[in-house]
Amino acid sequence: MKLAKPVRFTLVTLSCGLLALGLGFQSAGIALTSKEPETATNLFPLNGLAQENIASETYASSVALSQGPEAAARGAKMWARLAYLKEPLTPNSLAILALATDQGKSRSTVVDLASTLNRRDLTLQGLVLQEQVLVENYGGAVGTVDEILRVRPSRSAELFPVLLSVFVQEGAVEEFSQVLDGSSPWHKRFVSYAIGQPEALANLVELRSRQSFDDQKLDQSLLRNLAAEGDLEASYALYRRLSGEGSAGRSSQVLSWTYTFEPFDWTFVDSAEFRAQTSQISDHLELYIRPGNGGPFATRTISAPDVPFTISAKHDIRPSNLSQDVKVVLTCVGSGEQVMEVPFGADELSHSITRLPYGCSFLELALHGRAWSGKSALKGEISPLLLSTRM
Repeated sequence: MKLAKPVRFTLVTLSCGLLALGLGFQSAGIALTSKEPETATNLFPLNGLAQENIASETYASSVALSQGPEAAARGAKMWARLAYLKEPLTPNSLAILALATDQGKSRSTVVDLASTLNRRDLTLQGLVLQEQVLVENYGGAVGTVDEILRVRPSRSAELFPVLLSVFVQEGAVEEFSQVLDGSSPWHKRFVSYAIGQPEALANLVELRSRQSFDDQKLDQSLLRNLAAEGDLEASYALYRRLSGEGSAGRSSQVLSWTYTFEPFDWTFVDSAEFRAQTSQISDHLELYIRPGNGGPFATRTISAPDVPFTISAKHDIRPSNLSQDVKVVLTCVGSGEQVMEVPFGADELSHSITRLPYGCSFLELALHGRAWSGKSALKGEISPLLLSTRM
């Protein structure tokens, strides 16, 4: 009986010592989890957080060496699996396991599981976005991008091409219109990016019909790029909405010298020797051409009026005997076929067009002028042009 107490005491002491040693290793492992995860794992093999950090570092270093995300994930898969077995709530491990899994139902299951645990992890959000695009969940995809870019706007260069592939799909505009409300800076940046992509222009026009961009420069770029792609019918319809122009088919139309929305408003030449600019005291256009200069000084595209129609204007170009060196030129957009080239009269312009080439729906209207070397400079004012049709 006397022997039992020393043995029991020895066993208790040994057990306490082992427990203390184990807790010491565990404490050391936890302390080293972030800074030295491999050492932490060696000290305490059940440290799933350290194993998750090893998986994340392995993945990141592989991506830095230009390996693709899926190949990098396969290289980190072992550590991610160990971390998940120890700590099932580690989102990075689940994200890496999802990337290492072939696309399909299995990957979707892992992504769904991970996303229920943590929607803030960026790698995980990227996977969620990928899955949403694959199943054409446009609303979910836009929402996921919104979540990412509100927190990490620097990822816009990476995510905008993915988002554009969603935006151009039929039916996607409705989902985008519910998110792109201007409440985050990335909204306007995405619209600006999409305007430069020809495949996105049609849906941008639809989006613009639903809501304002609250940015005239974006409107101008959209209109200009749409017209440059050759879709003049759609771009002219957009122009009429943006400018507030009334319905076509009027018996007369005053072409005021507005220059807000190219190409359906005016574009003016502007240099010290050759310039056209709107007057600050009247609705006229001021013209100045120094000798030795010339060419088109005001151009715009117009919807072809019903024929016959007349172009007329008043002017005060000096010297009056050289006013014939200012001309109006009409050309069919697309074919380039010239319809008319008529010089100004002594104090007015008036010319009738009785026919247009077949299929000539839009016309480029241009005013040309030239001041010849050795002669006087041309300067003066021109009233807004008037298009009149016979009803």
